[in-house]
Amino acid sequence: MEATTFGLERPEGVVLFVYRWLPDGPAKAQLYLGILSALPDVARPSRQARIPKKLPIYIFGGTRDAVGSNIGQLLEAYRAAGLENVQHRLYPNGRHESLNEINRDEVTGDLVRWLNSIVAHDATSSSTTSVVP
Repeated sequence: MEATTFGLERPEGVVLFVYRWLPDGPAKAQLYLGILSALPDVARPSRQARIPKKLPIYIFGGTRDAVGSNIGQLLEAYRAAGLENVQHRLYPNGRHESLNEINRDEVTGDLVRWLNSIVAHDATSSSTTSVVP
């Protein structure tokens, strides 16, 4: 696979990211068929009910992400499934590659802060948890 660099223009500037092309032909088609065939099962309420209720989940994306445009539906499905620790953040004018956008420092910082808060909470709430520096 060959790495290719693209420039994506936004009014705020140019975003560069590296995208690794998937192999062409039957392998690529099978990958997409596999993903699409799994979606109905993943979206089933009985499947979502199996997710631990206290599992920390952080969903983030851009308001201009065509792929993630149904984040609201996902959040509602998680709420309906009784998940207690779902947080989300949508970045104005962001697209699908949130970690490669021009505000990637903000996106990464938010993600790291959320991860740190989860680790800190787990460390203080469980007497059996040990944190190795």
